[in-house]
Formats: sequence, C-alpha cells, structure tokens
Amino acid sequence: MIANPSQYRSTRHLKDQDRKRWVGSCRVTFVFPIPRRRTLQPSWDTSMPQHYPHLISSRGNYCVCDHWFSSLPLGTQANRLMAMAGESTLLDNSGALLPDQQLVYDWLTQHQISWCAYQSGDFLPFFTLMARLVPEIATSLTLSQIGGKGRFRRYSQLKSEWNSSDTMPNVVFIEPEYTDGPHDTPNDDHAPTGVQPGQAFLADLYATLISNPARWAKTMLVVTYDEHGGFFDHVPPFEIPITINGVTLPTTGVRVPAFVVSTLRLGGICISREPGPHFASSAARRPVCYWRRILGCSE
Repeated sequence: MIANPSQYRSTRHLKDQDRKRWVGSCRVTFVFPIPRRRTLQPSWDTSMPQHYPHLISSRGNYCVCDHWFSSLPLGTQANRLMAMAGESTLLDNSGALLPDQQLVYDWLTQHQISWCAYQSGDFLPFFTLMARLVPEIATSLTLSQIGGKGRFRRYSQLKSEWNSSDTMPNVVFIEPEYTDGPHDTPNDDHAPTGVQPGQAFLADLYATLISNPARWAKTMLVVTYDEHGGFFDHVPPFEIPITINGVTLPTTGVRVPAFVVSTLRLGGICISREPGPHFASSAARRPVCYWRRILGCSE
C-alpha cells in the first residue's frame, strides 16, 4: 500500500519532448513527468460536465476515476500525510504542529526535480503546520507578493507566471483556501462550505492553464481530495489493514473524487469497473507505475 521513495523511477533521463508536466490541484499532490506514450484509448463524449459544470468544457477531455480512495479511515491531517509522505504517524488531528516527516517535496528536491506550490487566498498552506517548513513558506509567500519566485507562491500570481516566458517548475501543487482555518473565502469543497466556491476555483485554474496553449499541451492536471468529508458512500473501502502507532486500521478510507485532465485523448474514460486499477491518495506518488497502466505509456 505504501511505496518506498527509493522505489520510484526518475524520468530525468527523458528527452524534453517526451516530458509531460504534472499539476496537482485541491487537496492532494501529483508528481513526475510522464514518459513517451503509445496510442491511447479512443475518446468519447460524456455527459459528466453537467454534474461538474465549472470543471471542464463539454468536450469531455478528462478521465474520471471513481475507484480512488482516501488512504486511511481517518481525518484530514493523517490522510494529507499519507498523500504527501506515503505514511502517517497520526491517528487523529494534531492539537499543534504536525510530526516532522519526509514529504514528496523533499523527494523532489533530493532528485533535482523542480517544484512549487501555489496557495489560494491570503493565509497559509497546510504544511505551515510542519515547523521546519515555516521559514521557507513565510519568506516565499512574502516575496511572491512582489514578484519573487520561491517554492511557495500566492495563487494570484499563477496566471501571469503561467503566461510568461519564464520556465515553470516540473511539478506544481495547487492548494485551496481551507474551511477549517482562519480564512475569509474558503474554496476547498469541504463541508460546511458549499461547492460553488470550489467549482469557481477549479474553473479559474482550468481557464488559467488553457490560456497558454503551448504550455497546456505539455501539462496534465490531476484533481482529487485527501479525504471525503464524512459523507455516506455505498461503495465500501478496501480491506487493506495498516498499523499506526500500535493501532490496526482494517480498511482504507472511503472514495474521493478524482479527475485527470489533459490534451491527451482522455475524454470519457471512466476507471471504475472490476477488474481494474484502484487508487489510494498516496498513489499520486507512484504515477510511473499506475499511470502507465492507464495511459498505455511505454519507455
């Protein structure tokens, strides 16, 4: 269930034209360029945009993953650590700071893969709760307001930077403004906040990405969530036990929404039926394994 970072494959050896940029949105993250691909499955139109009217145009150029599960039957902080670290030492939300764990940020840095994170709103990203990241986050966000390009930036700067001639990082994380923080206009789709602000946020992000066709042609956007918000789901979680701090959890968490959006012919693909791939939020850290199977990628 949990991958060791040493098992990940680097794609830095690929030629520039074979690289694809990954953009992570909402509440989890997605990493690695994807390699050269074979012919993908045929595209077909879908009626899904009527259910997510602000997400994607009616062309249906996206893949729906309805067997994507939160990693743990727990809350936000534990599942966010699973998504970003592949493991969690928390069973409940921390009363103060998060435990210091190695994150995908660290893995990318160690493997010299460029990355940055854009934060919606005027407050702070989630991992400000990890003490060692506070100095860099505070400095980067402050400089971002005056044109600085550290690894933590304000979302308000994304459109101008995306449409500039400057090189963008290989991996981009997008964080919403959170409901459970001291924020003015949360847009994370987390109850009790309504879904309209979150849909508007995704619409703005999508409009920004397609505003630069050349850059968008080399980009894949993955939208999903680290946990489900406490709502009922008729699909049971997987019976995959995991032990955290001496406590064995018998299953994964429940399903969360997931979309993959790209200029690749992904339209109408729905990953749902048995037999087929299933995902946990931490699967985002293993795209070379999972996404090759879905997209038919080769070396």
